[in-house]
Amino acid sequence: DALFLLRLRNDVTVRRQSRHGHRVLPTAHRGWLAASLADPTRRLYVAMGDHGRRVGMGRLDRCPGGAEVSLALIPAVRGRGLACLLIRALLRRLRGLRWGSRARATVNARNARSLRAFTRVGFVVRRLEGGPRGPWLGMERRL
Repeated sequence: DALFLLRLRNDVTVRRQSRHGHRVLPTAHRGWLAASLADPTRRLYVAMGDHGRRVGMGRLDRCPGGAEVSLALIPAVRGRGLACLLIRALLRRLRGLRWGSRARATVNARNARSLRAFTRVGFVVRRLEGGPRGPWLGMERRL
């Protein structure tokens, strides 16, 4: 899954919507992945589609009162409603972890699809952040 995650992270659209838009080198990715898998406050999931095909990834990062939810999908499945399904699956996992009662997401304000997906599953905008690759919307919902 390491190569899949690296390719997904380096996808042009994913990079454009990311806080860090730079290309990630394999050595840096291996280090990040090893640290992520060892981190008890982070969970990584590979989303599987039809016929066992990897279609995306989801991530939960523990934060005060809950967790930050992140995701990315391969180009071939974007715009088909899978983001909502993946977010719902991540929320179910988060409830099982018992890390708190809130889920958060930080969405690039220019990313209409992601904003729509998080809104459809009950997230609401709580704050607006600036930044060199922003503006960013801080979204939240109760579990």
